[in-house]
Amino acid sequence: MTSRALLCSLLLLLSLALLGTGMRTSVHASAPLATDPESPLWDPACYSTYPQIEAALQNTATQYPQLATLVDGGLGWENTRHLWALKLGSTRLLGPKPTLLFLGGQHPRDIATSQVLLRLVAYLAQNYGIDPDITWLLDNRTILILPEANPVI
Repeated sequence: MTSRALLCSLLLLLSLALLGTGMRTSVHASAPLATDPESPLWDPACYSTYPQIEAALQNTATQYPQLATLVDGGLGWENTRHLWALKLGSTRLLGPKPTLLFLGGQHPRDIATSQVLLRLVAYLAQNYGIDPDITWLLDNRTILILPEANPVI
């Protein structure tokens, strides 16, 4: 897969995550996608607080230990909150892999980006092994997601 095709795939994936749809193409119509509207990882009715984001990342790392690792990036500039990132990727293929970095919440009132990244985390984790594109992506790439790059009180 070329880098251009990968970029297009990721943009499509982010669009689907933003819309929160479980749309399937005809190619994958036989494989049901794991979408759970009751999932604690995603609540489209409201925005998550910092403790809720932290809990969602910890829950994902606990629920999907074969795919997700919680990474502590140290303290934010106020030295009060940790910069938690989630490292997603399978260990099926050994060796170094290219890494994709997604940052959200870079500005104090930048709340939508954090929610989109939480939805992306849930989508990737829930559909690994179900959707061949997601499985390929996590087998061949490492994805580092930092949903709250500027955690403020």
